[in-house]
Amino acid sequence: MEFLMEYHLAGIVIGVATFLIIGIFHPLVTKGEYYFGVRIWWIFLLMGIAAVFLLAAGYFIGYKTAYGSVENMGAAQAADQQTFYAEIREREAGRFLVKGLAVNDLNYRGEFTFSATGETALLWRGTAIGLSDLDAGDIIAVTFDGYVLESDPAQLQEVIRIQLLDDEK
Repeated sequence: MEFLMEYHLAGIVIGVATFLIIGIFHPLVTKGEYYFGVRIWWIFLLMGIAAVFLLAAGYFIGYKTAYGSVENMGAAQAADQQTFYAEIREREAGRFLVKGLAVNDLNYRGEFTFSATGETALLWRGTAIGLSDLDAGDIIAVTFDGYVLESDPAQLQEVIRIQLLDDEK
């Protein structure tokens, strides 16, 4: 559908579909009247009402589905989150300076700075830990949402989770 809108072909497709529908159903109507006379008009009426009902039902089901997906944007926001792996270079209170590892995408191999707020989840093997458990040299996974400010080092605005990846602590 996006292709049709992008290249302004929706009108042509609707016209061709209309032409095909008329071309298919006109012979059915004329053959029906030829063999049965006009006494079968109510069959065509019922088929037309059923078609209108099905089209309206399809429209409202599609509308409900689309509206439901807009209502559930919270789940879609989780898809916008990014995670990368890093080594902690410095930590002062809740402020971190990290260096992305070589296994990351090229955009996440540099240095980043961010703050761990009270809403930031700190985890090790699924267990909550404190800021004091994170030290320079630790390998972590940083999950964030929002913009990356392009400075040196880059700044992450909203860090959602910091996960300690070291085996022992």
